[in-house]
Amino acid sequence: MKFQLSEKTRFDRDLMFRTHRDDLDKLVPYMTMVERVRAEGKEVHADGTQVLTHRWLCTREAVPAMIRPMIPPNMLVWVGRATWNPNTFQCSWDIDIPGLEQAVTIHGVHTYHEDPKGTRVELAGNFAVHPEKIPNLPPMISGPMVTAFEKFTTQVIIGVMKATHRAVVSYLEDQKR
Repeated sequence: MKFQLSEKTRFDRDLMFRTHRDDLDKLVPYMTMVERVRAEGKEVHADGTQVLTHRWLCTREAVPAMIRPMIPPNMLVWVGRATWNPNTFQCSWDIDIPGLEQAVTIHGVHTYHEDPKGTRVELAGNFAVHPEKIPNLPPMISGPMVTAFEKFTTQVIIGVMKATHRAVVSYLEDQKR
């Protein structure tokens, strides 16, 4: 399931890009949907590109109340690998959910654009479930149920992306005070 999001801010592109890339741990207090983010890896390439790996833990409150009992704790954890290219102001990323690495595909790209009044951040991504790769999944759990799960999860992903953008903005506003 494809998704898109566009957010604007008054802060300049370079500052938005660097803050999102370099200060992720400082943004967590601004994200109510996220309990913690832990850095797990960093590669720096000669062209300035950085590949960062983080383990995220979502709060139970991020999941709609009516389905919380059905969501196991391992579904609240994901590992994000992001490639930050300062030359193009793009961040391409992939997410793995431990235990479901082969069963779901989650990837996307953030692009930071200069805007006359600051920055416009465009996000394009895709989330797909591959039920045939889930061991012991009953055959009746497919089709509409998979589509419903994709829609739900896509909304959670978009919510976390919006929350992350708002966290960057709030953090920068607090830094200006």
